[in-house]
Amino acid sequence: HSCSYPANASKPVAQPTMADDGAVATLVSMGFDAPSAQSALKSCGGNMERAVEVLLGGGGGGDGGGAPSSSSSASVIRCDSVSQYSVPDGRSACTCIALSAADAFLSAVGGSEGGDSARSVLTPSFLSEVVNAGVRIYGTLRLRSAGGGSAEHMSAEEVLSSETGRTAYSSLGLLGGVRQGVLSSAAGSDDSPLGLRAQLVGVLGEASPSEWTAALITKTPETVVCILPPGGGEGGSGGIYALIDSHPRPHLGTGEGSYVAIYDNLDGLLGMLRNLFPATDLGPDVGDMMAMMYNSFDLYAMRRAK
Repeated sequence: HSCSYPANASKPVAQPTMADDGAVATLVSMGFDAPSAQSALKSCGGNMERAVEVLLGGGGGGDGGGAPSSSSSASVIRCDSVSQYSVPDGRSACTCIALSAADAFLSAVGGSEGGDSARSVLTPSFLSEVVNAGVRIYGTLRLRSAGGGSAEHMSAEEVLSSETGRTAYSSLGLLGGVRQGVLSSAAGSDDSPLGLRAQLVGVLGEASPSEWTAALITKTPETVVCILPPGGGEGGSGGIYALIDSHPRPHLGTGEGSYVAIYDNLDGLLGMLRNLFPATDLGPDVGDMMAMMYNSFDLYAMRRAK
């Protein structure tokens, strides 16, 4: 079926496809039971690394997952028929999709500061268009890369430094360099200089008070893009905060395809990001440096090129 707004919150969704038998067997060989392995793989779109995080207790797994945010109600725009997994060769294209979404959104809103104009851009058709555009650009990058080969995740830095990326995303400008942070479940960690909140507040503080900003966040192997309103600081100027995600997350109530989750404050957005990228406790046998590397993320703040 085509992309559409959900008729109501209780609309039934299609059942996830069966998890790959080989992936289930791999997880079972790692010590997880088969039903849990299959459930985790379903909830993560077959992504093995994310399934391991879910099984380790990182949150967000299983068929009975929570709402899009625990701190603020969300308006969710869904495109159930289109995700990076439904488009041929799109499985690892999330970085290009996120860049395409940032490019399309920032170009569409221009200098408008209000949330209504942003909401009018974030539609099911927008999702379908940016997913397909991102996969096309990703395909071109892979064909032009040395030796071609199998698809793999690419960082925003890799994409934007390529001739294809520079041409495709010429209207995007980087606000500062790559920002690196660390996920942690420790009390107060989100407000530490390396936490998600501190990183996003930093972007808001650096952005022009009259322009929208897109923040690409990569927690390998996944990339999503956050939309931050004009105004500087946490309050913004009546704009919205949004998350654009090309990964299906049925366990979070966002449908079977790509989606936009829209919030009226930063806390709502942060709540959803914590669901997507939970800090993972690797246990006492893993050193602090290795645990920090595993829980690290990269953030790229994007604006319209001057």
